[in-house]
Amino acid sequence: MKVQVANTLWVASCWPEWRRFQRAAGAVQETQAALLANYLRANQHTEYGQRHRFSAIHSAEQYQRRVPLSSYDDYTADIARIGAGQPRVLTAAPVRMFELSSGSSAASKLIPYTNALKAEFQRGLAPWVYDLYSHIPDLKNGPAYWSITPLTLQAGGKRFTPGSIPIGFETDSAYLGPLGKWLVEAVLAVPNSVKRSGRIGMRCWTRSRRGIWNSASDPTLGVHRR
Repeated sequence: MKVQVANTLWVASCWPEWRRFQRAAGAVQETQAALLANYLRANQHTEYGQRHRFSAIHSAEQYQRRVPLSSYDDYTADIARIGAGQPRVLTAAPVRMFELSSGSSAASKLIPYTNALKAEFQRGLAPWVYDLYSHIPDLKNGPAYWSITPLTLQAGGKRFTPGSIPIGFETDSAYLGPLGKWLVEAVLAVPNSVKRSGRIGMRCWTRSRRGIWNSASDPTLGVHRR
């Protein structure tokens, strides 16, 4: 598939979520209240929901009073139990995988991912992509380099928790759902197979070489796709 065609189709597939975001942006308070109510209702029977009596919370103000401010350290014990395979600790939905935070300011943290969270990520990314490509149309004419998920592969292959929950997406394009993944992989300047190379140093070197080559052959890459 030609890059321009793939980019055009990908941007078009993002349009419904962009429209959804525009409508929600016109009713922020109502949208946020509905989201909070859905989260509380869906997770009221989890350990965390029972701990903070989600079933008795009916407003943002009540949530603020019942659920204290917290940091990642407050959840490490719960996350460890989820990693060991215990269900319904923080979420009613099963944890499908753990993603690693980038670790730019501290050690990487394990973030539990459910199907619902992955869908929300896709809904949040789509309006941004549509807006970006709409404001810079030349982006559709060349490949792109996306780097979202940290490197998680080891010499022995993919990582898992003690409860056999996978750690890390196989590819960055896996964030985007089946259609988005297929379209994005057609426009990547660096193929996903590079991530599965055995040595991190070789992997980074290969990405750098491919990025330099593509920048030279497509000037828009260096301008808009760093």
